[in-house]
This record gives sequence, C-alpha cells and structure tokens, in this order.
Amino acid sequence: MTYSLDNQEKNLLEDLLLNLIGLEGNYIKRSTKKTIMENSKDTNTMFKNFTLKFEIEPYLDGPTCDPSLLYMINKILPLSTYYDKICQFLNLNNNLETGLISKSFCEGIRKILREYVLFINQLENELNIENLDIQKLWYLSQPSLRMLENLQRYIFKRSNLF
Repeated sequence: MTYSLDNQEKNLLEDLLLNLIGLEGNYIKRSTKKTIMENSKDTNTMFKNFTLKFEIEPYLDGPTCDPSLLYMINKILPLSTYYDKICQFLNLNNNLETGLISKSFCEGIRKILREYVLFINQLENELNIENLDIQKLWYLSQPSLRMLENLQRYIFKRSNLF
C-alpha cells in the first residue's frame, strides 16, 4: 500500500503479463497446494496431486494491493492456469510413442498457443507505450480466456491427467 494506485496497477500488469505465459513475477507467484488423493493405486498420479495456480503475494497472509485491482487480477489469473495445464499436456505427449492423430492434435494446440503468445506480446507492447490498463486487459483477454478454458476442459476430459 506504499505505492500509488497507478504504480500498483503498472507493477501488477507487468507481473500478470509474465504469468499469462507461465512465468512468475515479483508480486504474482505460483502457489502449489497438495491435494489428498484417496484410493489412488495408480503410480502415474504425480500431476493429479498438485493444484497449480497463481496468486498475488502468496507468501503473505493477505495481499497488500488495492482491493479493486485484486478483484480484476483474480478474474484474469485463471488464464495462466489454463495455459500451464495445456503446456503440461503438450510436454507429456511429446514422445515417440504417441500416435499420428495425437501428434496432429498437439500440433494444432501448439498453433493456438503461438497465437496466444503473440497476443500477449501485443499486450506487452501496449503496456510499454502506456496504453494498457486493467479494464482494457480484461476486455481484450475475454476471447483467449474462453478459448483456453474450453481447450483445457477438453484435454481434461480426454486425458484424465489433471
């Protein structure tokens, strides 16, 4: 709370743009929480046991930023989690044993993610010329949010990895 609202917004937007491509920032970091899996005899459950999500200042009891910024950032942060889960799926299916259809499906997902990263780069350019605020980011991220949410949901149904 020592920064002005404009400085808080700028710092959080810089961190958020990093989080949207799976990197940690200064204030928004990955928070890993272990979930309890009962009756799990499958040895390949290491990815089911953890919930990865980004949080604002997870090392503190409560975030110190403005509540309105916290609300808007938390509405956009699921996009980071969707991106992480999709990348995790691609990394797990990047081997020689997968079939031709699976490889084609993964290549299609990679093309979608390349477009998404290009979108994030354009947002970063807007931030650098000081033409981006949190409301504009929320508005511009809606198509990506829905697309990655649906893609992640489809992958979850088909692979049961997450």
